[in-house]
Amino acid sequence: MSTKDQSCICKQFKKLQPGEQINVRFKGSEPINITFLEFNRDSGCVTGVKSNGKMIIFNCNKVTSLSIGTFNKKRQMAYVTNTSDSTISIINTDTNKVMETVPGGQNPFGLAIESNGTRAYIPNISDNAVSVMNTETNTMITKIPVEQNPAGIAITPSNKHAYVTNFESDNVSVIDTVKNSVIDTVKVGDAPIEVAINKKGNLAYVTNFNSNTVSLIATETNQVLDTITVGTKPIGIALSPDEETAYVANSVDDTISVINTSSKTVIDTIPVGSGPRLIAFTPNGKFAYVTNLEGKSVSVIDTKERAIIKTISVGNGPRGIAMTPDGSRAYVTNVDDGTVSVIRTRTNTVTDVIPVGNGPVGIAIGKMKIQ
Repeated sequence: MSTKDQSCICKQFKKLQPGEQINVRFKGSEPINITFLEFNRDSGCVTGVKSNGKMIIFNCNKVTSLSIGTFNKKRQMAYVTNTSDSTISIINTDTNKVMETVPGGQNPFGLAIESNGTRAYIPNISDNAVSVMNTETNTMITKIPVEQNPAGIAITPSNKHAYVTNFESDNVSVIDTVKNSVIDTVKVGDAPIEVAINKKGNLAYVTNFNSNTVSLIATETNQVLDTITVGTKPIGIALSPDEETAYVANSVDDTISVINTSSKTVIDTIPVGSGPRLIAFTPNGKFAYVTNLEGKSVSVIDTKERAIIKTISVGNGPRGIAMTPDGSRAYVTNVDDGTVSVIRTRTNTVTDVIPVGNGPVGIAIGKMKIQ
């Protein structure tokens, strides 16, 4: 930036009034939204408050761009639970850089984001609680006590309820997300670990790790409607976009059980890599991506043929996976490497590896408001 351009930016700060909203960018960094407080004309120092409430002081000569006004733009972000660090890494999916790392409660495991992108619910597996994060400020709002070793979580499309699997308690906690309190507890199989909810929000599918089953819960009554036998040690479960099938990752059998959601029976079994964990579908439903923890890979399944068409090498201990809304990229957490692998789905190649915290497990992608 030229000296003339820099001088123009500094002059803009002179015209600002306390309380005005500004967006500043420094060389090599992401833009920051700030409430302006004061400009020192002699030193060139600017004082303001960031959206998380923290004070910031900087010299106007360090600013590469300045915008003035109210900013309600939304940006696509990936939130990653670093279980060993007890933190959350927040990735800007436009740049594939970690924008911020924040406290995530004690040993955060799973993660779910409301459809409107305003809050994230995070099971803390060692704390028997679910932390609730305001994703606009990336700060914790509250902590909700649940049962023993909460692991997986899913939020209903209405954003009114969250279903949390309690691994050691053999049940599911139902959270009222308006009151942020548990309103019901549903007994399921032995060691429930992951959960998926259909688009209508009337059915929740829960994998029971030690029972080798899937419990089907009616969310209107919070009663178990059916129990479906699958493979050995099931973990991940995902509904296809048309919701005609549910895919279940059997971690010991190295297979995927394909459940027909109408008949509630297993209609096919697909061999995958070693130690399959979680599953994500492309939005068009043509492909399913499966993380293989021991195999250090991701299996790509053609859902029409129900066969693997590609095996993609990623990092060590891949577990969590999240697909971007347009289906162009899949983000995979590598537990043993402390990284996230980014897969371009058009070519099924790894295009980026993002360092995060220690022991990344869960990941979810949502549209977040920039303050």
